[in-house]
Amino acid sequence: MYVDQPVGSGFSKCSSIFHYETDEDQIAANMKRFLDGFVAANPEFKGRDFYITGESYAGHYIPAIAYYLSHNVTDLGLNFKGVAIGNGWVDPYVQYPQYAEFAHENNLISEAQYILLKGGFA
Repeated sequence: MYVDQPVGSGFSKCSSIFHYETDEDQIAANMKRFLDGFVAANPEFKGRDFYITGESYAGHYIPAIAYYLSHNVTDLGLNFKGVAIGNGWVDPYVQYPQYAEFAHENNLISEAQYILLKGGFA
């Protein structure tokens, strides 16, 4: 199952700009409400193994949701087993400079572009 979370990050939208979640705690609580509704509407899934996965900026949301579910929820209705994050955007200060390296090593940019991206120093 795919859940567009947080609302507004993909194809989903709210009825008002004032209804969007603005921090990881709100996003995690909203995911819990969704899971409660999902299990209530589909009781055949109650007790099944459950993983949270995501990629890119979900590197912020997945840990927050996992923490919320494992520390604030006594009855999830699902057997929460773990998380997976692909290419997570978790530390831009460390990650961003590596784009120049990746692009250069894979011949996606020229030597001159690489030097510019490295701030004039190769």
